[in-house]
Amino acid sequence: MTVDEIEHQIIQMLKINGRATTASIARALGVPEPTVRRKLNRILENGTIKIVAVTSPKEAGLHVPSFIGLEMERPYIEEMAKHLTTYENIETVSVVTGASHIMARGYFKTTDDLYDFVLHRVGAVPGVRNTRSYLVLRDFKTYWGGGEGMAEANEAPPAARKKR
Repeated sequence: MTVDEIEHQIIQMLKINGRATTASIARALGVPEPTVRRKLNRILENGTIKIVAVTSPKEAGLHVPSFIGLEMERPYIEEMAKHLTTYENIETVSVVTGASHIMARGYFKTTDDLYDFVLHRVGAVPGVRNTRSYLVLRDFKTYWGGGEGMAEANEAPPAARKKR
């Protein structure tokens, strides 16, 4: 299902502040509040978006964000990908092309925890040929907000600001 321009702008505002009221969104976009309420209900009901709570890893004491690439024996790729989803500190797991078969993004309290995870928990699983770890030095865009260039929660998305 496709979204129209107003629905797209509503989604952009909710990415910044998932608790924004329909009234504040309507004011920022310059449209009637019942229109925002109707469109928001539509995109929620049809599964275009869902609103969830997302934990800030730093606030949870996880100060070492990293990507972990796994080179696997082919028969074990899906099994390992599913296994990685069971770890609470692993945010995303994807089967990818390139030197690694699986890429995971995780958060760890310390580099020692990352070391233990890569070498002893994941690296010791049958089917793992090699691992590659990448420490994240700085995030510029995250699910929990912040970073350079992020709009304020009550500010309309750039596309909406240009039309006024």
